[in-house]
Amino acid sequence: MKTSSLIFSLILSSFVYSQSCPAVASYPFDGTAEDYSGNEYDGELVNDADVSSGFIEIAYNDEDYMEIPNDVMDGIEDFTISFDFRLNNFNLSGSFPTNTFIAGGSSTEEGEFAISYQKADDAFVIALKGAGEFFAADINEETWYCLIVKRDGALVSVYLDGEEIGTETFSVSPLNIVLLEIGQEIDCASG
Repeated sequence: MKTSSLIFSLILSSFVYSQSCPAVASYPFDGTAEDYSGNEYDGELVNDADVSSGFIEIAYNDEDYMEIPNDVMDGIEDFTISFDFRLNNFNLSGSFPTNTFIAGGSSTEEGEFAISYQKADDAFVIALKGAGEFFAADINEETWYCLIVKRDGALVSVYLDGEEIGTETFSVSPLNIVLLEIGQEIDCASG
């Protein structure tokens, strides 16, 4: 079983909480999209995505994001992702009215991996291997939060500001990631 941890931050360097293995990727957004884990998984800022302020800024559009090498999450089963975030506005319209933090697409299947917030349901939505689960949390615009998503076998636990907000059961099969992005939703690589 391949076990990995992905750390990225939308404000400052994220801190790892009770983590027993080194980070596979770490993005402190200190003016670059460089990976600070030592694994050279540097990201690429696309269009107007910006990290000059010490956090990543993604405009309210379908064009700005940061692409991460798919090797960061391809083939993993267990992982922990931790990041700080603040939403200036909630996405309340369109065909997918969520704010997507990170998403990974497979070559043909929808819903391979995503972490989003859906204000209409006051919930974080975690998608894995075509299944999606809601984790209730009423958050506010213009407020900083810390989110941790941990997959351990079939269990996925979500923590907001250090408090567990839920645990759900998902498939234990490895992720098949060919595209990995911060800031945009991905259906699949071929559609």
